[in-house]
Amino acid sequence: MLGWSSVQLGPKDGDERCEAKLTVVLRPGGGQNCIDEVNSEVIFISVGEPNKKGRANSELLGFVASILELKEDQVKLEDNVSSKSKTVLLYGLQHDKRSLIWQLQSKVGQK
Repeated sequence: MLGWSSVQLGPKDGDERCEAKLTVVLRPGGGQNCIDEVNSEVIFISVGEPNKKGRANSELLGFVASILELKEDQVKLEDNVSSKSKTVLLYGLQHDKRSLIWQLQSKVGQK
């Protein structure tokens, strides 16, 4: 699991928190918000919002925040806003890489 490129964690700070990057393929207009698949290269996430005026991106960020129990300001998109392949930045995590992957995998198929 430590070689997974879909989940990358930075070093922990003095408060034992770290930043993370998730490599995500967004599937907009899917009816419901759902993690479809988590593998070593990419995380596939469907959102109910269409890909218009940034609505799917906003829905993605809110969904990731809710499933990881983070505040909305702890979840941001890197510059690839218009692409289906996205990098989601997470701030202030207390997880290690393995537990973050397990938490994401445990949510596959849940809406």
